[in-house]
Amino acid sequence: MKDVINIVRKVSSAINPKKLASALNLRKVSSSLNLKKAIREKRSIKDGLRRNPALRCSREHDEPDTTKPVTELDILRYRYQHGVNLGGIFVLEQFFQPHMFQGCELDSENEAVMHSIKVRGLEATKKMWEDHWASALSDGEIEHLANVVHCTAVRIPIGHWTIQKLWHWMRRTEDNNGEQVSVMDVYENAWTALMNICTRLHAAGIGSLIDLHGFGANREPHSGSISRNATIWELDWSNETEVPGDNIVETIGLYLTGKSVRGLTTRIPGCVGYSICNEAGRNARGVYDFYTLMIGRISEMDPTLPIYISDAADLEKTIRWLAPQTANMNDNVCPVIIDTHRYYCFSEHNKRMSPPQIVGMVLRELDEIAPLKGEVLTKGAIDVIVGEWSCAMHERTWGRVTEAARVHHRNEFGIRQLETWRERTAGHYFWMLKSEGEWDFFEQHRLGNIHAPRFLRLSNVQVSTRTDNAMMQKTLNLDQAMRDHIKYCTRTEPTETGWEHERYKTGWLQGWQDCMDFFRARLDGTIRGAKCGADRIGCLDSWIVKRMRESGQSGPWLWEWEHGFRKGVQDCERTTTYPEDSVG
Repeated sequence: MKDVINIVRKVSSAINPKKLASALNLRKVSSSLNLKKAIREKRSIKDGLRRNPALRCSREHDEPDTTKPVTELDILRYRYQHGVNLGGIFVLEQFFQPHMFQGCELDSENEAVMHSIKVRGLEATKKMWEDHWASALSDGEIEHLANVVHCTAVRIPIGHWTIQKLWHWMRRTEDNNGEQVSVMDVYENAWTALMNICTRLHAAGIGSLIDLHGFGANREPHSGSISRNATIWELDWSNETEVPGDNIVETIGLYLTGKSVRGLTTRIPGCVGYSICNEAGRNARGVYDFYTLMIGRISEMDPTLPIYISDAADLEKTIRWLAPQTANMNDNVCPVIIDTHRYYCFSEHNKRMSPPQIVGMVLRELDEIAPLKGEVLTKGAIDVIVGEWSCAMHERTWGRVTEAARVHHRNEFGIRQLETWRERTAGHYFWMLKSEGEWDFFEQHRLGNIHAPRFLRLSNVQVSTRTDNAMMQKTLNLDQAMRDHIKYCTRTEPTETGWEHERYKTGWLQGWQDCMDFFRARLDGTIRGAKCGADRIGCLDSWIVKRMRESGQSGPWLWEWEHGFRKGVQDCERTTTYPEDSVG
């Protein structure tokens, strides 16, 4: 207990979560620290504070409440995402865009563009690429995304080449006249093309997740690398002095936050977040040092911008690394969301399975998430999305069932994936928008193999009716929640007399109202473009951290506020949506 008191004295009697986190050096917890130990330490401090009346923090020590109404950008970023990847636009892959690789024997975009310059010349290649970007998404397709398949966000893969004029290492190649030209001149208008697509999507109520896909994070062709080397892991990311400030990740961050060079207008309208690394390999050297450094530097640009990180093919390990980092209540750190990918057609293990076996595997996926989240004060803020998935199985798998049975199994495969993602994650992005068969978002929607959660398809009348129903039950639900909470506290610690149950009520009311604001956003006009539907909070842990900071709440009873907030969201969801709304 003496140690606890000494720690408390470091932050004074007016403890708040930010100062407490600083005193405990939670931000410095490394990946080598055992997460359970960190949680135990935090709980022992909380218990010590709570049991010593002289150290308690009353409301007079709370900071001012700066909570603001939910905004359009809040909803775009934190809602549950039923999304799709706009692959093949700014990062080409031969399998999906063979016409851009005509005559090219190799299969990365860098190789395709150099081959085209050699055959067609620089200007013709530049026009070919710009025509491809301009025709990638029609107004009719955006309308279909918003109001037929009810897409909430798109994930847009880009490459390091998407920003043209910043690199001192611009590659040069020979054109069709034998002249040396800069390959990067092809991409002079790439960022403008990206902004144009995002602006049109935003007008339809659809957000954009910018994914740094072509970056040398793995050895796949879609990293854009000719060398096939995962080059970024050759740097020592733990040594900040060795990482230049004009590196690719930070430069794109400057563009996304509107702080780019030369006074350019570069901010992406409706930007959901920034994925700083696509598909880092398992055990990639220094991957968590890379994340730590880049999250810190981008937070200095804009601490409100959500950052997405690859799970590096090990979701549980990445969760355990992230948890202590996000337990810090520092206002100046971006929210961080983990991106995991799920495919069932590539590994030899999957190829040996039958369709029913793979469906059974899907139902058990991501079960490692739930035990590692659920209370940000002790477990950190853990939100996960499935950044890539599809309805594809290998032909060897399909060969284990009859042709007639394939329709049923493909439908079950798609629906069961959606159910699993909805139950256990903050959203998902199908790969990809336009392709063929099992990889085509529009086609799979048309066949009924995938569809939006029912709450995204509610009519305006249904949203209004369910709002009225929730409003009528609000007071009863709050009273019941308070009774249950007080009963739980009394049963758990019958001798405790210092509870601050008012914090629970305050949290409940805020959680309920936020949930309702998300639910009514389209009806109220906060989200433009979508003609119907409702939204739910998806990245709930990250949203709770945001609201907790704004609330000004502090002290050892802050957990009551968080429990109340979660219960308020739960009660509002229960009275506005129903179990069948999740997928059916």
